[in-house]
Amino acid sequence: MTKDEWIWVSIRIFGIFLLILAIMAIPRAISTAYSAYVYLDQPVPAPDSKNDVEASLMYKMLRAQISEAIRSILEVLIYGFCGLYFVRGGKIIHNLVSRE
Repeated sequence: MTKDEWIWVSIRIFGIFLLILAIMAIPRAISTAYSAYVYLDQPVPAPDSKNDVEASLMYKMLRAQISEAIRSILEVLIYGFCGLYFVRGGKIIHNLVSRE
């Protein structure tokens, strides 16, 4: 095999690796999106009430669930798109790597 063919093979193998990561991230994205949805349905007590600690804790949990859901959904999208690009060819990356 020539150097050019080895580069194509390595790009496609890396694409398959990214697609596997995207598939593995799908269950976490679904579960975090669902748990963020559940936290959004719960009423948050007013922060000026006597339960100020409870209100701030609920607010922090809601923010954490939403940020985790966004992060895991973005993981699926980025890994998936990049993996598909590498598996389908990745010509820009190939041109960058094969320069002499």
